[in-house]
Amino acid sequence: MRNLKPIDVYQAAKYNSTKALNILSQFVFDTDKYPYLTKDRTISETVSYEDVNIEQCKAEIKRHEGEVLEIYMDSLGYKTLGVGHLCQPNDPEYNWEVGTPVPQSVVDRYYMIDFDKHYAEAIHVFGDKDEFNNLPEPIQRVLVNMCFNLGGTRLSKFRNMLQACREHNWDRMAAEMQNSRWFNQVGRRSIELQQVVLDQ
Repeated sequence: MRNLKPIDVYQAAKYNSTKALNILSQFVFDTDKYPYLTKDRTISETVSYEDVNIEQCKAEIKRHEGEVLEIYMDSLGYKTLGVGHLCQPNDPEYNWEVGTPVPQSVVDRYYMIDFDKHYAEAIHVFGDKDEFNNLPEPIQRVLVNMCFNLGGTRLSKFRNMLQACREHNWDRMAAEMQNSRWFNQVGRRSIELQQVVLDQ
């Protein structure tokens, strides 16, 4: 068993083998080296990015969210780190004091996990994976960016915007983005994203 490589067990676990996942959790502790494992040693959901320019999308979100290499309190008073990662009770960093430095490798790992989560949520909220993938690539980035900022539940409440998006009615989509409290809460971010829509 010790001769197994973690990636081999990961591939097995990905294809419905919980036994393989349990085996992997017994001898893999370095989640920096094996980023497809989360802190609680569960396999991250595999996400297919299709035609989205992932590096550009990640760079845009990081610029909008900011990146902080320490524990800080967000605007609502919750412990946060890195690129807007809300510390969860099962995160080792949850009990760290505000101001405690966080290694870049930890920030990068959480960002990867959070990005994949919100990318999948954006598709789920939109409602149809094939239709999502057929959207203009910049529009896909806008939806992922909004989902990262708002979360899937709040994004799903932009019903008129989402419907306009499904109809490829970009002027209406842009207008519906502006017709929200979110638009005025996030400053330049919403204006930039709206302009991307209007440029289609």
